[in-house]
Amino acid sequence: MVFMDFAERVAIVTGGASGMGAATARRLATGGAHVVIVDRNADLARTVAAEIRGTPAVGDVADSSFCDRVVGEAVGVHGRLDVLVNAAGVIVRAS
Repeated sequence: MVFMDFAERVAIVTGGASGMGAATARRLATGGAHVVIVDRNADLARTVAAEIRGTPAVGDVADSSFCDRVVGEAVGVHGRLDVLVNAAGVIVRAS
């Protein structure tokens, strides 16, 4: 299987602790990226981050100040942000 080269790239994946977000985070990490796993589920975010040697960021992407902080920290640590994957989902239940 051929993977894209993401060596030394910096990626943020929202919803990165499960489903398509986690699969995307794993694929980016396999390609060499440093991945920030953003999710509301702290345990899963930490688990996936540890698995791929990434960084967990626990919070709600509906909070713009949280998003600003995550991007700021990624840029502060790595000097840039190369990839943003928005895989966080919302389930609205109608009654």
